[in-house]
Amino acid sequence: MRVNNKFLKYAGGILLILILETVILSYVALIIGKYTIIPLGLQQYISYQFFYKVIVIIAAIIVARILGITLYFKLPSRQRTPYLMFMLPLVITATITTIKIVTERQNMIDIFKNLSMALSISIAEDLFSWGIVLVLLLRIFSQISSSNRFSYVILISGVLFAILHLTNFLDQNALVTIIQVIFNLGMGTLLGMTYLRSGSLLIPILIHTTWDFPLIFNKVAIQSTMTGHQFGSASLFMTFICASMIVYSLVAVNPNNIHDELKNNLEPMPLLSRLNIAHST
Repeated sequence: MRVNNKFLKYAGGILLILILETVILSYVALIIGKYTIIPLGLQQYISYQFFYKVIVIIAAIIVARILGITLYFKLPSRQRTPYLMFMLPLVITATITTIKIVTERQNMIDIFKNLSMALSISIAEDLFSWGIVLVLLLRIFSQISSSNRFSYVILISGVLFAILHLTNFLDQNALVTIIQVIFNLGMGTLLGMTYLRSGSLLIPILIHTTWDFPLIFNKVAIQSTMTGHQFGSASLFMTFICASMIVYSLVAVNPNNIHDELKNNLEPMPLLSRLNIAHST
């Protein structure tokens, strides 16, 4: 009964978070925007999304405190942790973003505005998705005897992360939203893996921010009028990217890799130590 009660508690927490971020907080932000943002003459979409994410950040901190979950930001000791596995995605996304800024020569006001937007989105989504939901999933699967339990955790967290983006149907092209959901299935597993591997929310937040920043610059979510032909090509490409990120993430938490790193006195997933969860079954 103790296991069942814990499962219900953690599963209930995950369900609460999904409802909070997809329905309740979105509605609250819409009301705030209607009576405060729009009358000020600010850009409706940007202002709504920004303040919506600020509300989500506050809610995530409150929910984490209620559930007794610590949001970890400090990086572990370099001597104890193999950094390459989770730093490589950050290097790639940061390089793409830097090229985008340099080649398009955007003014500093636009850079600051869109960077703030990307950062608020990343912090809000990552606090909930990895800081809380991933931890709840780890606690659920810590009671399951399986060498692949960490693979299950990041796959499920990736699916939940993708589901959260279905709310984009409300303010953008449906075909674009479908592609985003496909892509975020892969991105979710990657970000979840980086939190497991690094033990710090800073890494997934930075990866997420540097990836979203160029997309916000292009205003893809607002202006896209994708055709069926474009959808077919883009969805195939995004499916390939998604599959690549999932494979990379699963390799990173492969039981054999973890076992080898433990034998070499490395701590492959510091988050587990902070949560008092064993690396092996």
